[in-house]
Amino acid sequence: MKRMALSSVLKALTVCGLILSFFTPGYYGISFLFLYECPPLFAACLAGMSLVIGAFGYGVHLLLCKWEERTHAVPAIRKVLVGVLGIAVSVEVFWLFRDTLVFAILCAVLSGVLYFFSARLVYARYERLFTEVQLVSAALENLLILLIVYYVSKTYPIVLYDDLFIFTFLPAIFCFFISRNQGNIDYLMERRRHDLAHLPKKIRRYNVLLLCGLFVFLLVLFGFREPLIEFLWDVLRALRSVLYVIITFFLWLLSKLPGGRAVEEPADQEMGGMGEESIEAGIAIDWTILAVIGLALLFFVYRRQILSWLSDKFGLLCDLLHRLLFSSKERVQAVGHHSYYDDVVETLTQEERGFRRKNSVQTPRNWKREYRRYQKLSGEERVRFGFRLWMSWLTLHGEQVRPSATVSDILTLTEKYLKDDRKDDASHGYERLRYSAQQLDEQSVASMDALLFELRQR
Repeated sequence: MKRMALSSVLKALTVCGLILSFFTPGYYGISFLFLYECPPLFAACLAGMSLVIGAFGYGVHLLLCKWEERTHAVPAIRKVLVGVLGIAVSVEVFWLFRDTLVFAILCAVLSGVLYFFSARLVYARYERLFTEVQLVSAALENLLILLIVYYVSKTYPIVLYDDLFIFTFLPAIFCFFISRNQGNIDYLMERRRHDLAHLPKKIRRYNVLLLCGLFVFLLVLFGFREPLIEFLWDVLRALRSVLYVIITFFLWLLSKLPGGRAVEEPADQEMGGMGEESIEAGIAIDWTILAVIGLALLFFVYRRQILSWLSDKFGLLCDLLHRLLFSSKERVQAVGHHSYYDDVVETLTQEERGFRRKNSVQTPRNWKREYRRYQKLSGEERVRFGFRLWMSWLTLHGEQVRPSATVSDILTLTEKYLKDDRKDDASHGYERLRYSAQQLDEQSVASMDALLFELRQR
């Protein structure tokens, strides 16, 4: 019961985050473009209206689904009722803003889309509702609407409150991180096949409190952004002045050396010998150069992580386009019969596999990189990681290593590549570590080292 209640609360938060990030900025943009203003109080009413419409669509569909399950009614009745109520919501919104015709029509259409969008979220899991791609898309949508309103305000007398988009998007980010954080906890427990009742006490509350503290900190920074910016500028001006004094002092020392020239005193002594405008211009130029150099150094140091992240996100975009353009296919199953069990291998479709590169060994170069990582390990972790590298090496050389493959199967597959006893010694060491309580000895590690070194040479 607690699990269902928690899932409902997290799902409600996720739906609120989706509405605030995607639909509420749409109301703001329509208000700015056709009413030429969107005061904070009116914006709060629009945000509240969007949340109420979304909650109404979700709640109505959920209640009708429960009613259909209990009474075994025809599904068409539920669909007709949901559709009729959605039209009623659009008509009500149009009647509410009927004084401005175009604004009323656009708000009515957006409200209908919001209603049916929320109604479709009934059976979706909360951890899959608001993904990273949707968050980035919402940020781009907010930016696009803000840019359109900003450029239109150059021609029409629009009273622009650009902070509204930020104050709406920040709670959406908070809802996103709450749902993803709790969803990750559930995923890790399910992946290891642990009961959720075994979770440490108050671990969920602890994570939520951490995220709440971070969110409050971000709100404080945003609220006091202008004094913070002024303070940082003052610090930069002071550093600039100190730097100028130090450089002047060293130039004076150089002038005292034999053959040195006297240093001319600058005419303007304000702010350490430089005017206000020249200081700000110098700061802008210097810090731009420093920022570029710093970013270049960061990219050089973390180039592997950055390129891996870019590759992952590019694959994510390809997955999204593939789902939009192509339909999914059925899975193809290959069944292998053994004496004690049946081995079922499911060949996933491209939609299920995705275009993103997983964290696995796929090329000889990656295998060698993982081998260098293996050399830095020690103890039991070294032997376990070495056995995985052994299996990866066989996969790279065209061998079909099933998920159910035993150590004996791995030895059989390796026979065509190695004829000596090194593979046997390495497998015996892994079996003692994996299936018995015997303590790991130095010989097992040495056998695994010798085997992987030989595989690396091939």
